[in-house]
Amino acid sequence: MADLQEIDKLKKRQEAARDKKGRLAGQLEAAKQRFMEIVAKVKEAGYDPRTLRDTVAEKEQELTERVAAFEVTLTDVEEQLATFSEGVAA
Repeated sequence: MADLQEIDKLKKRQEAARDKKGRLAGQLEAAKQRFMEIVAKVKEAGYDPRTLRDTVAEKEQELTERVAAFEVTLTDVEEQLATFSEGVAA
C-alpha cells in the first residue's frame, strides 16, 4: 500500500510540474511577444535596438550639455535685465 500511495504522490507532483510548466510557457510566450512589440516600436522610432543603450547615453549627454548652455544664457539674460532695470529705476 505504501508503494501505491507513493506513486500517487509522485503522479500529483508530476501533474503539478506539468501545469506549472504550461503556465510558465504561456508567460514566456507573452514576454517574447511584448519584447518583439517593443523592438518594433524602437525600430519605428528610427533607432537600432542593439545600440539603444549607447544612443540613450548620447542623448542624455546631449541634453545635459544643452541644459547647461541654456542655464548660462538664462543667467546672462537675468543679469542684463537686472542692469537694465537698475538703469531705468535711476
